Amino acid sequence: MNFFAKEKNAAHGLTEGIYLELRGMKRLVAEGIDALLEYTDTCIAVGAGKHRLAIRGHGLEMRFLSENRIVIEGKIIRIEYEE
Repeated sequence: MNFFAKEKNAAHGLTEGIYLELRGMKRLVAEGIDALLEYTDTCIAVGAGKHRLAIRGHGLEMRFLSENRIVIEGKIIRIEYEE
């Protein structure tokens, strides 16, 4: 499943957003993030500009984190996106 949440930056005409790739219910890749907001084994939340993405589940682990990308593994139960 791929999900792209985007917004238009009128000043630059650029499309920004979070790109998600969900592999089964056990691995999630998110690109376009700029902050790690919360990290527990039941919730990992990241920020992307004024947006917040929370991954909820059990045994969640951050497998990779860079300036704009995160890889999460564990039993993913819910994905929340807030503007």
